[in-house]
Amino acid sequence: MYARYDERILKKEESFSDGHRVQYDVMVDNSTVVGESYYALNLDFCTNCEKYPTMWNFRMVLRPVKASEMVNIPVSLTRRDSVTCEVNASIDVSLSSRGEILSGIPRYFVKHGMESGSQLRGYIYGLPQPLYQRILFDDMVDIRVIVDIRECHKPHVASSTPPGSFTPNISSISYNYQPTNSTAKVLFLCMTKEFYLYLFVICSVLLIYCLMF
Repeated sequence: MYARYDERILKKEESFSDGHRVQYDVMVDNSTVVGESYYALNLDFCTNCEKYPTMWNFRMVLRPVKASEMVNIPVSLTRRDSVTCEVNASIDVSLSSRGEILSGIPRYFVKHGMESGSQLRGYIYGLPQPLYQRILFDDMVDIRVIVDIRECHKPHVASSTPPGSFTPNISSISYNYQPTNSTAKVLFLCMTKEFYLYLFVICSVLLIYCLMF
């Protein structure tokens, strides 16, 4: 069963050029817990990103284990927003009791290209049984969780041209147009300065002809 542990949670946030960091320091009071109980740490948070804010849930479960069992502490980080932007995420978890840091191997987990609904999962293992039992039943246990969300500042490039459309290259269009049929040739000639020269010559010949006769 899950016991009602007394928790004190401190939160710290940092921003970087390529992302954000959220750090939690959780102090758990186990003095009121009796018997075999589970402890589940759930942390919900949102990054304060001006470009692509993302929402997350971190979960870690501490459960009693038998002397013959290996200590495995499951941890997970789930993305819960609908923003269409892939990010890289990592979590670093450390446990301490009576000032002694209890480090399992590994305790650092990372996943790239996390989309909406993606989940990063891992296990902290390698803790000796006596130390793990101290975590569960000591008077005070400290848990530090550091979550890094990176690549959320990169530009989300969207094409302004619909698929299948065609944008002409104006610089490649040639204006040296030459008509092929006779009618088009006459019309084209009217648009050139040669036409006006030709018209002047014809008028001059007609004028001279009229003066002679």
